[in-house]
Amino acid sequence: MFGDLSGAYVSCYAQASSCEVAVEMCLESLRFDGMHVEEVSDQIHKMKASDWSLHLMDQWPLHVSQLPSQAEFEEFIYNNEVVYGPFGAFE
Repeated sequence: MFGDLSGAYVSCYAQASSCEVAVEMCLESLRFDGMHVEEVSDQIHKMKASDWSLHLMDQWPLHVSQLPSQAEFEEFIYNNEVVYGPFGAFE
């Protein structure tokens, strides 16, 4: 996915019964997509699914068109799928 780059970071979103379960879901999704996870940030936050569009405008206003819409996000989340934010890669 990232060619010769050393690594990347990404915010992941999941619906789960606890933060621990959400992290495990995200890790499983990343591994399934062929990524090797070296570190998990300790910054884990809760957010209502209905706040997705506000969150996008606050965090990534330049990437809104590349990320799921509010309706798509809610569909993914309510179907227990993990949603990725934009990837930030580094060398």
